[in-house]
Amino acid sequence: MSVCFWTIFCLVYGLFLILKMKKSKYGLLQNGILAGFAVSFFCLYFLPAVFSKGIFYVTAAGVLAGVAFGTAMEKRYPKWGSCICFVVAGVVWGYSQGMQRCGDMIALLAALCGGSCLYLSCAVILPEDNKYGIWLGLGGILGFWFGVWLGFLK
Repeated sequence: MSVCFWTIFCLVYGLFLILKMKKSKYGLLQNGILAGFAVSFFCLYFLPAVFSKGIFYVTAAGVLAGVAFGTAMEKRYPKWGSCICFVVAGVVWGYSQGMQRCGDMIALLAALCGGSCLYLSCAVILPEDNKYGIWLGLGGILGFWFGVWLGFLK
């Protein structure tokens, strides 16, 4: 997939997180599909590109710090924090052209963004409430496999 597609996806998904509704099971399924698609992007494209920059331990620490940052953003600012994380990740991905021309500082920023976005996407798929969890989980599985399938279409 092109860099432009994933940049636009991150930007649109970040804005979608502000507007999402959890009322119907079809809305939950849609949220799960988009979150699963985001998980596949960050697992298959974003974070492997960040780790290939030659500063493995620094980026690993950056991803762990990003997970901690994502946890804090989820607790304090659930909608706007997620939106900001995904928009920043989309801008970093687009600016560095899919991590092709990426310096060490951009790789560290990308690791922070990637870790927080991966955590926030997984938090959507695996909620604390079991009442709606089946629809989000089913959508997450479908979205993840759709993202993997798109990866094989290259």
